[in-house]
Amino acid sequence: MTVPAETWQLPEISPRAFQHPADRAATAALQQVPLPRPGRQALIQLGYERALRQANLGASVRLGQEQLPHIWVLHREVFHVLDIGEVPDLYMTQWPFANAATFGVGQPVVVVNSELVRLLDDNGLRAVLAHEAAHVLSEHVLYRRR
Repeated sequence: MTVPAETWQLPEISPRAFQHPADRAATAALQQVPLPRPGRQALIQLGYERALRQANLGASVRLGQEQLPHIWVLHREVFHVLDIGEVPDLYMTQWPFANAATFGVGQPVVVVNSELVRLLDDNGLRAVLAHEAAHVLSEHVLYRRR
């Protein structure tokens, strides 16, 4: 399955088009850390990201053309709309609360909970997946919000 041909796209959209001022401030503060970007990424990857990957993906199923392809196509579609070239892997985990998350500096990953998939129709799933895609586009994976 592929992204439908009739999907529209926002070519080269900037995260500034939708970022909250507090988000811009957090991103600007991160840029002030006296390390080059690869150094910041390496610290994040060695810090909490490894634990997040193990905790979140160990009990999850990777979605794709063979595993829940309909949801996988919606995921690819929203990344296409936001003109994000590399589409992160999509996982689903069984959890009784509707939620989704994105993490990963070098290789972002999107995880949706089974309850979210159960509750939402295609448009609802698109909205959640677009929200997660915006995290990737805005590079929120570089910092952890509390």
